[in-house]
Amino acid sequence: MGGDGDGRERGPYWVDGLLPLAYILEDENLKDKVQKWVDWTINNQTEEGYIGPVPFDKEPEYEVGLQRGKRKDWWPKMVMLKVLQQYYNATGDQRAIETLTKYFKYQLKELPNTPLDKLTLWANRRGVIIYK
Repeated sequence: MGGDGDGRERGPYWVDGLLPLAYILEDENLKDKVQKWVDWTINNQTEEGYIGPVPFDKEPEYEVGLQRGKRKDWWPKMVMLKVLQQYYNATGDQRAIETLTKYFKYQLKELPNTPLDKLTLWANRRGVIIYK
């Protein structure tokens, strides 16, 4: 959620598991943890529609245990899109739909110039499975 720490997929995968758990258990403490991630994602979407940590001007130095680079990779965003969908299903919060719609317009515009596999193979390989 901002800063120069882990900027790839660990956070989105964590929230992807936490969100359904929080709402199934009706645990307000867990819901609060989820809400911070959802609100950050929604409130920090760029004007063009990008979601997620802003890329660095130059690749950061390697630090053990952190995934700091390749912030514009498509795959971590796909995980967060699933989180937003689950959040909408649990809460009906229209902001999630607005964020998703804006992001998909951004993605449609950017994909011709930045294919799924530009930074890593994962988004391409997983995307092929999803779309077949």
